[in-house]
Amino acid sequence: MELEEELAEGQDEDSAGRYATLQYPLLSGSRGARPWQALVNVCANLLGVSTLALPWAMAQSGFVPFVLVLCIVMLACRSTWKMLLELSAFDGSVICRASYPELGRRVYGPEGHVAVLLAILLYSTGLMACQISALADILDLLMEDWRVLPLSRPRLAPVIVGAAACFPGVLLAAPRSMALAVGALLVASVLLTCLLLMAASETFPGAAEEPGASEDLDLGWRSAGGILDCAAVLVAQLAAHASFEETASMDAADAEEDFQRGPAADTVTAFAVAAPISLAMAFAGYLRFGRLVQGDVLQSWHGATGPGAIVLRAARSAYAVVLVGGVALASKPCLATVTELAGNRRSIQGAGLRTTPQHRGAVVLSFCALCAWLEEDLGHLLRLLGALGASPLVLLLPPLFHIEMARRQFGRDIFSLENLRAMFIMILGVAITGGSLLGVITSSMSPPAGHRGDRAVVSSLANITTHRWQR
Repeated sequence: MELEEELAEGQDEDSAGRYATLQYPLLSGSRGARPWQALVNVCANLLGVSTLALPWAMAQSGFVPFVLVLCIVMLACRSTWKMLLELSAFDGSVICRASYPELGRRVYGPEGHVAVLLAILLYSTGLMACQISALADILDLLMEDWRVLPLSRPRLAPVIVGAAACFPGVLLAAPRSMALAVGALLVASVLLTCLLLMAASETFPGAAEEPGASEDLDLGWRSAGGILDCAAVLVAQLAAHASFEETASMDAADAEEDFQRGPAADTVTAFAVAAPISLAMAFAGYLRFGRLVQGDVLQSWHGATGPGAIVLRAARSAYAVVLVGGVALASKPCLATVTELAGNRRSIQGAGLRTTPQHRGAVVLSFCALCAWLEEDLGHLLRLLGALGASPLVLLLPPLFHIEMARRQFGRDIFSLENLRAMFIMILGVAITGGSLLGVITSSMSPPAGHRGDRAVVSSLANITTHRWQR
């Protein structure tokens, strides 16, 4: 009884929306999202900015391991989403409306609340940096097409332009309906998928690499580090858990039926739609460019002609529109989390210097732009996002909360068979986070090719371009 009273206190109806971190804007009517709109919202956010790095992820792991990792990560993300739903039904009768940080507070008190807030802060900030990086890549390619700047232009120019385009959206409140941006995202996903499939079958020319690049493909195992990098990118793609908000009835007699008709049906259908699209985009880009594919697949594509140029520019423009809206949307929970953490700190240390939301937004956006400038490769940024932000948010905290609540309510032993699935998901999260960080540290400490004592061998100069390196 004491536990239920502790869990029930502090219900803030507005707290759920403050931390709803989604990759892209949402469709919503005057009375909220309808079932088809909710399905489109979930699908859109499962086809986020990480889809641009899926060919790179497949190049790191190989085709067969990519398919296996995609299935495992999707099942793990789906399982942890269900764990959050079960955590929200703590008393079996109350209609709950709980945000993810609130669930952390219910289980571990202030420590759990802060842990979730930190994970959301890392995820939302990293997501903004990845979106600004992808937007800078698109602007860079458009500048090349329109010859706005010379080929030797610095990376800083498109980053500044992209951050400036996102700045008003960070400061202004997000509108209730963003049907245009969601439609642009879906159109861009369809165009990019068709474009990659057409290029993979060489229906029309449009790549700097020769067709022979697709001959150097790995269908099997490449390396353990590459598989972990692939898993990190996929976790970053499928991390929609910060948007968790449960409003369904949790009456004991109708809980399972409500779950199957509502959140479960939406997420299962969304995953079923997103999985083949993601696999098609990854395989088509990898088949066309092989190991030469870059972290942003759009950066691997230059010199498209004929219908390919039209489709490619349309896809780039649609993605640019949607990325601006995505940065604005991701900034809201990021700034709310910063405010919450700063408020907790001030409550402990006393009143201090207060900053305005505009100042906080400018600082966060500048930091994200700096990260996008320092790390040009979108694939590497998404790997860090998956390891540091998405993995704790999706694979570590939900199973940890689930195991602890089962121990409190049912006296279940931590190492019981009922917790086997949750333990496996936690091990997966630890492996992704630890392995990716170890890979980053190892690569940063190893000397590059051409260092004294090493030798760089170039078999052909035909495929060397000046686009990425003369800056």
